[in-house]
Amino acid sequence: MKKPSRFTDSWKDVFTFSAGEKRGIYVLLIIILILAGAIWFYRYYPPAFPKEDYSAFEKEVDEFLAAQAQHDSLKPSAQVTEKDFSPKKSSIIYFDFDPNNISAERWKQLGLNNGQIRAINNYQSKGGKFRKKEDFKKMYVISENDYARLEPYIKIKEQQHDTTKYGEKKSFTLVTTHPAIHIDIGIADTVELLAVKGIGPSRARGIFKYRQLLGGYYSVNQLREVYGIDSAAYAEIAEQVFIKDVSNISKININTATSEQMSKHPYIRKKLAEIIVRYRNQNGNYSDIAAIKKMPLVNDSLYFKLAPYLKVE
Repeated sequence: MKKPSRFTDSWKDVFTFSAGEKRGIYVLLIIILILAGAIWFYRYYPPAFPKEDYSAFEKEVDEFLAAQAQHDSLKPSAQVTEKDFSPKKSSIIYFDFDPNNISAERWKQLGLNNGQIRAINNYQSKGGKFRKKEDFKKMYVISENDYARLEPYIKIKEQQHDTTKYGEKKSFTLVTTHPAIHIDIGIADTVELLAVKGIGPSRARGIFKYRQLLGGYYSVNQLREVYGIDSAAYAEIAEQVFIKDVSNISKININTATSEQMSKHPYIRKKLAEIIVRYRNQNGNYSDIAAIKKMPLVNDSLYFKLAPYLKVE
């Protein structure tokens, strides 16, 4: 009798299962059949879930859409912005007016706010006058939009005088010149500076800001250093301004100030500020401001410009 080969025995070992393994296979097959049957059943016989009632929600949606359509029908064809519904814009009343002779309440009717009205009144209290429409535009508190909407209604009255010659009554327009204006640039604000011929809103802001950087003006000639003021503009402006008091100039104590604090002044460069502090650390406090003339970056011209802004304490 032929003995089974070793190869045959190995295959028998692969396909021979114990009783426990057979039970496991049977259980797995049953689970597979159950899942396959469930999938087939739900595919052809889907469960009937209770239908949700959306009628109330749909009714609310319909009411909202109807209200929105009614609201849209009331809008103008042009695009409406939030500004169009502001109380200020909706209450504007336009009328012809002379900006030299108008009350605060009438300004409000034209749409100006309290800040703009205060600035205009302050300008007029300092002797400022609006001689033509463009003068009103120069006010820094009046935006381009404000001027554009108010310009058609500005009516500045000319001074009319009557005279009789040879029994005939005639009228003529008095041609006036700008009155002499003298503004103290050491204390004037931007509104007061606008009264000076040759100074518009931009130059007024420049003069004011440069005075703050310096700590105050001690000479009218310093206006030459303001950005935007050339020699021609300076010649026109210089005749109308002055400086009454220089005692209120802010001064830097070179015995206590840091290099960062000094370098913020327009006349002191960062390198010079560092040299001043280094010299102080090596030699002690300064006894006199003239000691900075020993610094390599300080010439006579710079010293005389800078001296009014320095002190020792």
